[in-house]
Amino acid sequence: MKAAYECILLGAGSGKRVGKSINKILLPLGKKPLYMQALTVFLEDEACRKIIFVIRSEDKELIESDLTEWAVANEKVELVVGGLERQDSVRNGLSKVSATIQYVVVHDAARPFIDRNSVEALKLKMVETGAVTLGVPVKDTIKIVKEGLVVRTCYRPEVWQIQTPQAFKKEWLQRAFAKAEKDRFLANEEGELLERAGYPLAVIKGTDQNFKVTTVNDYVIAKGMYNEFEKENK
Repeated sequence: MKAAYECILLGAGSGKRVGKSINKILLPLGKKPLYMQALTVFLEDEACRKIIFVIRSEDKELIESDLTEWAVANEKVELVVGGLERQDSVRNGLSKVSATIQYVVVHDAARPFIDRNSVEALKLKMVETGAVTLGVPVKDTIKIVKEGLVVRTCYRPEVWQIQTPQAFKKEWLQRAFAKAEKDRFLANEEGELLERAGYPLAVIKGTDQNFKVTTVNDYVIAKGMYNEFEKENK
């Protein structure tokens, strides 16, 4: 039997860097809002017992309407209002995870092209190691720069661009959050919190398609990719 988990789906961001006045996850991909792509992947996974969808309070009514319109299994989706920072939003979601659940998966709703094969690989590694993230090796040379000057050049074969989903033992993630709160530390993402708490974090290779829609260019690419997928599957 595959390990059960609950998914914290993060959608409490904004559309500022996309150049839109609305939350970027509400932008359309085809006929549906962008977030519906990732949501559907976890809805269709039997091992996912619940999706804790972390959103902005001002988007709640519209998202509730979307879920009804597209006949989403509302009993599997719980809407939770996020916080000012990503870490606050994940903490709010984590507080809603069921007591009996051992594993938690965190994913950005703004990464619409997460595929089922990647999720399956992530789940296997999750059980094996306790904490795992998707990522892809960087293609460009990465340099550390301070005050306009190069401090050092990173060894490219060791540098990865980290993605979501990330999967953790719930207890490890809770402890990592507790340490961060005690230290008043704000991380870039949840894997960093696990590192600081001394837990091993595995990385498995994701796909280039699993990018986060952050800028105008990202959204243009996402629309193009979606249209191509639709043509191929007709």
